[in-house]
Order: sequence, then structure tokens, then C-alpha cells
Amino acid sequence: MENTRACKRDNNTVYIAGNEAGYLIIVKSNDRGITWQNPIEHSSLGDYQVRAIGCIPKSDGDIILLQGFKANQEWAILRSDNGGLSFNKVLYIPTTQSWAPNMYFYVSTWGEIFSSSFIDGELRIISSNDLGLTWNIKKYQYNATSTMYGNDNQWHTLRIIEGDNGVLIGNIYMKGDLDSQSFFLFSPNRGVTWQGIPLGQSSSNRGKYNNGLNVVRLANGIIAVMCCNTYNNTLHIRYSLDNGNSWAIRSLANYPLVSAITTQNTVIFSTSDNKIYRLTDIINGSPTQVATTTYPIYDFVGFEATS
Repeated sequence: MENTRACKRDNNTVYIAGNEAGYLIIVKSNDRGITWQNPIEHSSLGDYQVRAIGCIPKSDGDIILLQGFKANQEWAILRSDNGGLSFNKVLYIPTTQSWAPNMYFYVSTWGEIFSSSFIDGELRIISSNDLGLTWNIKKYQYNATSTMYGNDNQWHTLRIIEGDNGVLIGNIYMKGDLDSQSFFLFSPNRGVTWQGIPLGQSSSNRGKYNNGLNVVRLANGIIAVMCCNTYNNTLHIRYSLDNGNSWAIRSLANYPLVSAITTQNTVIFSTSDNKIYRLTDIINGSPTQVATTTYPIYDFVGFEATS
């Protein structure tokens, strides 16, 4: 399959969505990926490239949310209330764009669903308070431009995480082409208002953050934004020890970050040169390589340990 994206329902069940030979396909595993049910094929949605998948558990059929993209036509949210057997289009934005970045769905602790789009140079945070039936697209908008690369609308593989007391962090965007002109969004009030926080350090190294735009939270409460400058493969880690009130930064050379996930206080991340690392001390430690892969790993789905 192409354009594959994954989401976790619970500690055993995972859904994967992707495209294959004119179909949009949903597959499900109830045993952490050991075995898989027969795929659900949607020929009527075959023109949509999968850009995100999310799951809201229900006893009578899980709600599945998809971000779908039709090149030069539209970006849309598709919703299923029967575990992916059928979908309805609940939101769409017309576009002349030929490519759209992979995004996310995030369900907050207070039940609000967050996602985002980056269409024709405009970054929007969107949210839903009714299980994805209707969406508010006025959360945040930013017209991104780049003095070097033009309309820089393809370098935004984005995520969102939650701190404490309604803090949200995510959505990296580029105002220009220097480290000091790239930002991530921070909300102290459940996504009602947002502010941009500089992502990296001022330098003469012109590079785009198209690799490893990740936000993570550790079990000890540290929140971090991780990204890679493609000019020199420098991994920037912007982290906060106080729930986003203040931010520090460290940089590590030669780690072309692609994706990351946390387990307790350890960050596991993949790189574009087909390696997987673990970082047990995000403030002072050095990454340790733990695996080599055939292809870069663009998404992780985590499961908690069970006895």
C-alpha cells in the first residue's frame, strides 16, 4: 500500500489506512499486528490519498476519521461510524495544490478532537466537539511564505501533544528559510489561542524542516519538539521542563530525523538513512542506534507494556 497511516484504538487494536490500485483500504488487527482482518476496500474513495487516520472507540462500531487529499481538487475529512465499512465526507477545502503533507488526529483529555490542514500556503488548526461530525476551522491560521523556496507548502509533517492543564503543543511552520524563522505553535488554553515559538537557532544554514517534525511528551512531564534541518542534518530538540512556560534547546549533528515516539522517559526515533535510535536522556544524553531498517520508518504506533 501507499500513503499508509496508522492509529491505535487501545492496547491491542490498531487500524491502518492506505491506497492501493484505485482503492482506499482499511485494515485492522486485534492482536498488535500479529494477524490482520480482511481489508475493507473503498473504490469510491480511491482518488483520495490518505493523509491521516484516527479512531474513537465505540462498542457498536468504532468511529474512524480520515484525512483524504485529491490532487488539485480538495482536502477533506471522511468519517465512519461503523469501523470503516462506510464513510461520509464531513469537511472539505478546495485546493489547487498537487501534494499535501501527512497530518494527525488527536483526541484531548477533555474530548475535543484536533487536527490541521496545510492547503495552498495556509496552515489551519481545526477541532471538533461532536466526535468529528462538525469542525471549527478558525482555531489558528497562518499564511506561510519563504523568501528562498517560495510557497513552502510541502514541508509540514505535523503532530500535536498535550501538556498539563490544557496546554497543547504542535504544528511546525516556516516563515522564512533560516532556523530562526521557523516556529511551532503553543496554546496555554485548550487551543482557544495560539502563539508561535521559535523552533531553532539563528544561523546562516538555509534548510527546510521537512524531516522529523515531531512533538513528544515524556512520562516525567518533559515536553519536546524535535526536528531536523535538511541543510546539514542537524537534529534540534526544543524542550520544556515547566509545561511550556520556558523553553531550552540542544542540537545534535548527523541525525536526519523522520519520526519519533516516547515510551516512559525514552524517545525512540527513526532517520532517513534507515536507522532507529533510542534517547534515554533527552536533555544531556546521546542517541544509541538499536536497529537498521530497509526503508525509513515514517510512523510509530506505541503499546503500553502488559504483565
